Amino acid sequence: MGSDANKVWTHITIVFVAGSLATALVPLTVPIIGTISQEFGVDRSSLGWVVSFPTLVCALGALACGFLVDRVGDVRLLLTGVVLVILGDLGVSFAQDLNWLYAARFFQGFGYVCLSVAGPAFIQRTTTGDRRRAAMAFWAAHTPLGFAVAVYFGAQLIAADMSWRFSFIGHAAVALVIGLTLFALNSARSEADLKRSAGALKVLTSVRPYAVAIGAGATGMLQVGVMVLLPHLLQEGRGFTGPEWALVIVAAMAVNWIGAMAIVTTKLRNAPAVALPISAACAAALSFVIVSEVTADLTLALACVMAFTLTIGAANALVWSLIQAAAPSTDAAGATAGLITQGSFLGVLISPPTFFWLEHEGNPALMAALAVVLLVLMCVPLIALPRAGAPVPAH
Repeated sequence: MGSDANKVWTHITIVFVAGSLATALVPLTVPIIGTISQEFGVDRSSLGWVVSFPTLVCALGALACGFLVDRVGDVRLLLTGVVLVILGDLGVSFAQDLNWLYAARFFQGFGYVCLSVAGPAFIQRTTTGDRRRAAMAFWAAHTPLGFAVAVYFGAQLIAADMSWRFSFIGHAAVALVIGLTLFALNSARSEADLKRSAGALKVLTSVRPYAVAIGAGATGMLQVGVMVLLPHLLQEGRGFTGPEWALVIVAAMAVNWIGAMAIVTTKLRNAPAVALPISAACAAALSFVIVSEVTADLTLALACVMAFTLTIGAANALVWSLIQAAAPSTDAAGATAGLITQGSFLGVLISPPTFFWLEHEGNPALMAALAVVLLVLMCVPLIALPRAGAPVPAH
């Protein structure tokens, strides 16, 4: 790997970390959800919305934000996103009532969407060919890093008997540091002149982008839902303390990252027709075992958690690697990524409320039905693959 390639991957890694910062906004509330529930009087059936509320802006506006990327540039939008995240963190940390909390969580979504849309836009602008496919699969792995760090940090604060508000103050401090590293991206060389809004009409009238967006939403929903619910399952069902289940989450997210990197660093990303159905089927089956608490053996249960995060990480990376195949034309790659991002966030938005509701109902049949539906949806992106003998668009 030459010096130019090293520089490219350094820039991609900076963007990856910024994406992890954005992702952390959702699980940041997981360790402290009980404390927030008591302080603000949130009903248990509504706790999921406290977790997922920042993704509302992303679920509704990710595609539209593509036009903003074209106007102001991806690096500037990344910097804007960091500023908005910091302001949102401060707003949450000073919340005095439930409405204030919801409003601040909603505001955080604007920073979330800026980082989540500008990140892939930067990658697509500075990479081409196989490197772009690898980089986009790598981008999909930013979720486990953000999730693990946020959950572990919050659990340690609660264990130290500190206020839940320090979770967001700490997040704001980290955002400031990451924001300073983003200035290094100004030296990045453009390899492609892709506009996020270009070809939007083609994307909106094509089947393949929607197919991959559906898959991204399904993988996002399954991954976030299980991992948001897992601390409660470990604490209430297995007697784990906060620091103990936080370590399980960190280990699970590390395995999740390995699953994604197995796609990034190998030729598996070029065989989604086989790898995606297998990884998706394993993840769906394991999600049922975990949420329904089928096994009483702790070792087996933890092994299922690790196997789940490995396979869902691989499935998620495979879905994101199909962006180029889904684009109806070369100039529509940016808009395609925007639609897929929006689909992913829609899945993340409804995931915590859905899984908290499933846990509240306590009916394994409902979880089994959801697992089957999500398995089918995770395989829908295979529609984007070119048929044998069909011409493959150049990207």
